[in-house]
Amino acid sequence: MSAHDRTREQFVQEALGMLDEGLIPAVNDLCERLGVTKGSFYAHFTKDEDGTGGARALHAEVITRWVQESGGESLAAVLGGVRDPLDRLRLLRARSLETVWRDGTMRRWAAHDTAARAAVAAADATVIGHVRRALEDMGFTAADAAVLAGTLVSAFAGANHFGHVLPMDRPREFEVLLGIVSRAAAFGTGDLGEVDVVEGPASDQMLLVVRAPNLSPDDRREVRGLAQRFVRDRAAAQAAGEDGRNGAAEPAAVPAKAGRGSGA
Repeated sequence: MSAHDRTREQFVQEALGMLDEGLIPAVNDLCERLGVTKGSFYAHFTKDEDGTGGARALHAEVITRWVQESGGESLAAVLGGVRDPLDRLRLLRARSLETVWRDGTMRRWAAHDTAARAAVAAADATVIGHVRRALEDMGFTAADAAVLAGTLVSAFAGANHFGHVLPMDRPREFEVLLGIVSRAAAFGTGDLGEVDVVEGPASDQMLLVVRAPNLSPDDRREVRGLAQRFVRDRAAAQAAGEDGRNGAAEPAAVPAKAGRGSGA
């Protein structure tokens, strides 16, 4: 295919790729990247009388695609298959990490473009709505969930990303945040527990231990020791090439007074 045979879809995809690089798509830059003249571009994106309509048409298409990929029916379908509200929150954050560069560029674009600003607001409203429903499923009132949802969304990497440096993915910190949210929800339902985070057998794994409230310091140390032993046994089993579930201590070994145990 020659440079002059570029399709409209190729222009759109290249423009979306520019968003991933932190660049707001401009006609001159787009044509240079594709190795075509502006005449080739305007064959697909017709100019208005003032000569600027082609760029507006491209931008409208790029913004529409970003909105479609940011949520809507596809996101609702994925979340609809996840019963655990905490897992839904984890999934939402994971998706935000996948598109952090593109989302950050859209937010910078929204600062001076009305159409981009409206698109970002709509995408944020969709995500906040999903977070709010997850919080309500955890037991929060609608009013509390509405307030907390905005705070949680700001914790999703990329949700308020305006800079040019990729935010660090800190899963441990996010799990601690979810633990705080869980305790707050449990307090409202009379099922208060405490969450401890123990490093997992791999750098990207962790063990979450939900224990009964008001344990003595000795009991807390005992629970944490059992969790650490579970992690060591699991790591040894994995190193031996076994299934991680075989030969490892089970969370059920935690004594009854310690409350509930949860594996990573």
